Order: sequence, then C-alpha cells, then structure tokens
Amino acid sequence: MAPTRTTTTQAPEKVKMAFIFPGSITDTAWNEAGYRGMEAFQGKHPEVEIAWVQGVYDPAQIESQIRSHIQQGYKLIVGLGFQFGEPMAKLAKEYKDVYFLAVAGSPDYIGPQVSVAAVRTDQSCFVAGYLAIKLSRTKNVVFVGGMAVAELTYCEAGMTWSISITLQDPLQKMGHPEMVYFMLMLPYIVIIVALVIMSRGARPPKYIGVPYTRE
Repeated sequence: MAPTRTTTTQAPEKVKMAFIFPGSITDTAWNEAGYRGMEAFQGKHPEVEIAWVQGVYDPAQIESQIRSHIQQGYKLIVGLGFQFGEPMAKLAKEYKDVYFLAVAGSPDYIGPQVSVAAVRTDQSCFVAGYLAIKLSRTKNVVFVGGMAVAELTYCEAGMTWSISITLQDPLQKMGHPEMVYFMLMLPYIVIIVALVIMSRGARPPKYIGVPYTRE
C-alpha cells in the first residue's frame, strides 16, 4: 500500500491596511464617525489586517506616520481629512506598490495610486436642520463651522435647505406667504454663493485625461 500523503494549505496572507485619524476617535464627530466606519469595515473583511492611529494632524507628522506604516508592510493607507492629500501624493511617487485614500481630500491630488472620497455632509446636516427646527421652541438655529472647507459648506447648504422646507407650514399658517417664497429661494442662494466661493480656487485633477496603467 502506498503511503498516504498529507498536504497542508497555507493560510492566505492578509492585506495590511492602516487608518490615520487627525483627531481623537472619541470626539463624537468627524474622527469618531470614521473610527466606527473602520470598525464596520473590519467586521465584514476579516481577511484585512487593520492598524490605526489617532491625533496625527500636522502634515509633517502625517508623512512620518505614513512612512512608518509602509515600512511595516502596509499597502493601503487611509487618511481622514483634507490635509492628507498632499503628503499622500508626494509619497505615492516614492512607493509605487502602495495605494492611498484621502477621505474628504482635494481632487487635485488624485492619481494612479491616490484616491479621494467625498463625504455627503449635506445629507446628514439636512436631517440635523429638520431636528433642530422640530425640537427648538424659538425656531432660531445657528450654524458654526470650524473652518472654510467643502464638507462644512455642504453641511450649511443642507441644513439651510432643511430649515426652509420645515418652516413652510408654520409660516403659511401665520399668514406670511412672502416669507415662504423667500425660504424656498434661500437654499438655492446659499448653494450658488458657496459654489462661487469654492470655484475660485478650483483646479482640474493633475491626471485628468491620462490613461490609468497599473504597474
């Protein structure tokens, strides 16, 4: 009788992916939302080995942190913030086998190895505006943005739109139809102004029209 051969199957090597958060993952805002998203992704993709670090905001720190992860074998780097685009585009030229994703990054840095993801804050802030009006006794709502970035501009537009729609019925019942029409126009005015301001510094992506070739 011929001897029985036993074969051992080697477990596939995990893909190594690193997340870098600019602030605290317990800030009940941007960073915590990103962290929860990372956890949800990790739960659905056990084949991916994930590392993460928080409190990396300065561009110099970002570049150093990305290099550290690359040296540890991480091939997918995700940064949650507009400030990650430039250092990622720079490092992509050095590391041709590493891919980057800047969440809320500028399209200026899109390239064969660098992607950016837009965050639809207009939708979440639409809900926030509705709840603010419904829960407020005075119906006075104030929007305070931390800085002039695209995501907060979208948020303001979404919130304004929601508030204008929510206030239509009360104003109509109070006998102020002219205010209803004004509130209907207001979101469009905000969006037009926001687009004009944002378009002043807009530039097309560096790699527009360039065919993608995987190395």
